[in-house]
Amino acid sequence: MKPIDIKENKNPVESAQFGKTQDEPLSDKTHVQISDEATQWLLTIEEDDSENNQQALNAWLSLSAQHKKVYQQLQTLWEVADELPVDLFSEDLLGLSMTPSSAVNTSSRVNPYALKKESILAKFISFFTLRKTMYTASFASVIFATFITFTQYNREMVTTDKPLQVASSSTLRTNEYQTKLGEHKTITAQDGSIIVLAAKSQVFIDYSANRRDIHLLYGEALFTVEKDKERPFIVHNHGRSVQALGTIFNVRESKSAMQVSVLEGIVEVNVEPEVKSKVTNSSDKNQVATLVAGQALELDSLGQFSTTYAIEVNERMAWQDGRLNYVNTDLANVIFDLKRYSTLSIHIPNKQVANMGYTGSVIYDKVDDWLIALPYIFPVEVQRHGNSVVIVKRKE
Repeated sequence: MKPIDIKENKNPVESAQFGKTQDEPLSDKTHVQISDEATQWLLTIEEDDSENNQQALNAWLSLSAQHKKVYQQLQTLWEVADELPVDLFSEDLLGLSMTPSSAVNTSSRVNPYALKKESILAKFISFFTLRKTMYTASFASVIFATFITFTQYNREMVTTDKPLQVASSSTLRTNEYQTKLGEHKTITAQDGSIIVLAAKSQVFIDYSANRRDIHLLYGEALFTVEKDKERPFIVHNHGRSVQALGTIFNVRESKSAMQVSVLEGIVEVNVEPEVKSKVTNSSDKNQVATLVAGQALELDSLGQFSTTYAIEVNERMAWQDGRLNYVNTDLANVIFDLKRYSTLSIHIPNKQVANMGYTGSVIYDKVDDWLIALPYIFPVEVQRHGNSVVIVKRKE
């Protein structure tokens, strides 16, 4: 079977040094060139692992240590993709031109060898469709991130002001506000209440004569509420709500729950009707939790409350000073928060790893350092591929 041709009429089996000409020394090759060639080999061996192909691949790998390194990194991504659920990459897919429906073709078999003029990425996606149709869209985002950052192995994480992919400011409603990656914003409502919006967050303020409703659409915010007994101040977040008359409290939406922390005064945390209908235990349907200053809890999407726990009371939240604090929080929720501050694309394919409880702090402009330390805290391996990071269970 003929291997994939990416360069003009070159067959990687016929020449173990494909991509290299007599006037092009191997040392002058860029990482991108080597990664292109490694991709050809990975697809070739996956389709036809004959002895001839294996021998030719070994000859190519022996040309340099860099050849081996890049090929092994691609192999790791290929193997990890088998475990990745589609919804893990829903955010990343927003940045791609393809969607799961257009990327996956279940009605006919795609022939990658006919796509002579397409890019490396397109070929990888097409071939992967043959192997794991249901994972194509998810894997595409990983491969995309890998190939555009192959020359940046030791790149430092930086907090930038890149625009959000979720919504643009031109589409925001009146009294709707959002922040960019790593950005904080202070909003003063018409009654004098102050909302400090954390990174990559969005709120909609909906005041009426009788109520002050704030919808935290996603992200995190700190609320300093002006007293008004005639108009309750209520923060809504996907079927969960927090009510206060005059207080300072913080609401953070995580991957699986809403966290409420009270710095001053008293709040009441409620399960709204849309979530109550999902609760099977009737005794839980009227459940309400009251928190005072120095207390916090979490409320998940099924209306289940965590145990109330103590927090340090300050005038500001830790995230306002560059630090994210956690108490026995699922690792998946920590990563969910970090995506609002870091340009890294971090994924946890294994549920057991995702559910590991983390207690501690993360300085969000030093995420790279935290990732390096993670294997010393948990039995995990952190695999870095350019700007993409995959956290997997450590092999025994």
